Amino acid sequence: CCLLFFCLLSLWLLSRCFLSFCLLSLCLLSLCLLSLLLLSLCLLSLCLLSLCLLSICLLFCCLLSCCLLSLCLLSLQLLVLCLLSLCLLSRRLLSLLLLSLCLL
Repeated sequence: CCLLFFCLLSLWLLSRCFLSFCLLSLCLLSLCLLSLLLLSLCLLSLCLLSLCLLSICLLFCCLLSCCLLSLCLLSLQLLVLCLLSLCLLSRRLLSLLLLSLCLL
């Protein structure tokens, strides 16, 4: 009878220990999963932030290149206008010079 009681008591203690071990393992597993989830969320937010920053940088570069292109085109137009006016002025000066030579 005592042996049976001792066996039952030891089985009960063993089951309690096993149950507590299982609960502890479950708690540790849930903590690990939670930390992994938080880490993945942090990484995802960092990736999204970097994507937003990259898109802003690309937009800024595009706007800057468009502005530079328009400035280059404007300066080219001004150069063409200056050359055209110089050409016209030189033709007038040449015609005036020829006229003055003819008058002499």
